[in-house]
Amino acid sequence: MAGHLIQHNYDGSMSPLFDEGPSIEVLQQVWPRLQQWLAWRERSSAELFRFLGDRLQLAASEVEQVGNHVLESGLIDDERFANGRIAWRRSKGKGPWWIRQDLRQAGIQRELAESLLNAVDDTEWLAGAMPRARQKYQQLQARETDEQTRQNKLRQFLQARGFDPGTIKAVYDKLCAEAREQD
Repeated sequence: MAGHLIQHNYDGSMSPLFDEGPSIEVLQQVWPRLQQWLAWRERSSAELFRFLGDRLQLAASEVEQVGNHVLESGLIDDERFANGRIAWRRSKGKGPWWIRQDLRQAGIQRELAESLLNAVDDTEWLAGAMPRARQKYQQLQARETDEQTRQNKLRQFLQARGFDPGTIKAVYDKLCAEAREQD
């Protein structure tokens, strides 16, 4: 089991993964399950500390020691986690308000979440909203004869996905322009 606690270096040598901190017994006890958990997907530091305490049932001092060592090793990085989470949620048609709440629930600090979300250009948010909004708008055109009703339902649809009023207006304007071109 101690073999799990050795890292292979680029020069071919091997060294202990952790030089100091939690006892080797604690690491040997939790490392296999921790590795398996980490391999499943990217994790946030808050998820790590919850996992160590709730799932592995370590004492508070051990949670802190093991958690800090994992963070120092670079196995978990909140910025990397948040960037991946933003990209994944955007690919699913979610907007910044929805993603902000998702990051908050994952334990990402507000300042980090804001800086990463602000780095996404408005045109990228618009591009992410368009495919699902276009599909919804086509459904609404088939069912609703009143344009105001279509607009309200599309707005509600996009708000539920976390898009801001400016993006929603831009999406609606673009969909109306596309509809006029088809006529």
